[in-house]
Amino acid sequence: MTVLQFLRPVLLAAPAFGLIAAGPASGQLLPGLGGDENEDPVQIEATDSLEWHSEEQTYVARGDARLRQNEIEVRGDVLTAFYRELEEGGTEIWRAAAEGNVIIEAPEGRAEADRAVYDLDQDVIVLTGGDLRLESTDGTLTATDTLEYYPSDRLAVARGDALVERTTGDRVRGDVLTGEFVEDEEGSMELSIVSAFGNVRIDTDTDIATAEQGVYDLSTNVAVLEGSVRLVRGENQLSGDFAEVNLDTGMSRLIANPTGEGPIRALLVPNE
Repeated sequence: MTVLQFLRPVLLAAPAFGLIAAGPASGQLLPGLGGDENEDPVQIEATDSLEWHSEEQTYVARGDARLRQNEIEVRGDVLTAFYRELEEGGTEIWRAAAEGNVIIEAPEGRAEADRAVYDLDQDVIVLTGGDLRLESTDGTLTATDTLEYYPSDRLAVARGDALVERTTGDRVRGDVLTGEFVEDEEGSMELSIVSAFGNVRIDTDTDIATAEQGVYDLSTNVAVLEGSVRLVRGENQLSGDFAEVNLDTGMSRLIANPTGEGPIRALLVPNE
């Protein structure tokens, strides 16, 4: 039993003293926060210190700070957890903010950022800062503005020059990308559907496809594109309103607009 675990009952009943404990001896801290016994507990760990600010209703963990709930772990150099009092007694963590060398571990993969905010009420983790990335078993999702993860929905949203790069080398880019995860036969989570919005671009070894929006099914490796579609291979170009692109076979199929309006065009260059 660490010093902090021994002092916990006294500290939670005491008035605001600011600093709970400090020093490299601190280990697992305040297990079981999360409301009544039917709710999923929240655990906080740190290697340096844990501060309790009762007036602000926060805990501040420093030094390889970690917050765990269910299958989610949030890590950072400094982690601030916000709690509230419950009418039936006890407290629950409702929000956590991590700063510095942030890592999020989840069944869908591992995410990295400079900062992250975990809103437990809204069930969303928002990551910001440089080099935003989510690494899964079959690819990497990156962005420049924000990276959002919704644990219950198994959904990731990347904003700002968002990019999915698969282990096969195929790439899907857009202003905003959403990634849906499903459980495979072995029980692992894998990326299933990628939806792209704004300045969409798909790169393969031989082709470049651009559009206003698109949906990429990773199970079939087929992308359906819509709006100002352009398919380019070498100097050959096809353009239209809708297209299907098979990233496995390299076959692309332009589809007429359902309204019957808008032509399909091709520019074919000899010897290309």
